[in-house]
Amino acid sequence: MSAVLFDFDFTLGDSSKAILECIRYALESCDLPVPDEQTMLSTVGMSLNDTFSLLAPGAPLQRLKELFIERGDQVMVDSAWLYDGVPELMSALRDRGYRIGIVTTKFRRRIERILEKGGVTQLVDVIVGFEDVAEPKPDPEPIELALRRLGCEKESATYVGDSVIDAEAAASAGVKFIAVLTGTTTADELSQHKALAVVNDLTGLLDFFPAVRAPS
Repeated sequence: MSAVLFDFDFTLGDSSKAILECIRYALESCDLPVPDEQTMLSTVGMSLNDTFSLLAPGAPLQRLKELFIERGDQVMVDSAWLYDGVPELMSALRDRGYRIGIVTTKFRRRIERILEKGGVTQLVDVIVGFEDVAEPKPDPEPIELALRRLGCEKESATYVGDSVIDAEAAASAGVKFIAVLTGTTTADELSQHKALAVVNDLTGLLDFFPAVRAPS
């Protein structure tokens, strides 16, 4: 069995507007300074621990996380959207014999609702979110868990993501990696990691996934 696993933010879709709002809400609620937008965007894909450790070192981490989640429950799903062509890409991969997974630092419950909103729930075989693991990316645990749930060996899996965190997660899990340049990480940064390919966006991704024998 072969599998294609995807990151979510800046790979399959975009919830950055809500992420920025949640970060601002958490910091302002604690009377902390709010960094510039580009600095906040650079944390997309990080765990909340790492995000607030970077943006507000020494601040009350647990309270910031609680506030982010509180605001996220109100705005995250409604503000998120899938990139053009995602349903068609997933359908084509499944037709070629691949299982589809999403491995993300977002909460799984939010990804489930975003997929439902985008009409692609039936195209995704497994979702591993923040609440499913003890250690988030770049630790290998999330990818390894997805592969176990799919019954797929790492040699037959590829992870698609937009960040150095994604590249490191793929390397630590021993799976192939394809980088997309739809996030805030540059091609130069991603080229320093062992990627099967670095592509501008999801367009043309099918070139790297020929048809495989469907599982019996």
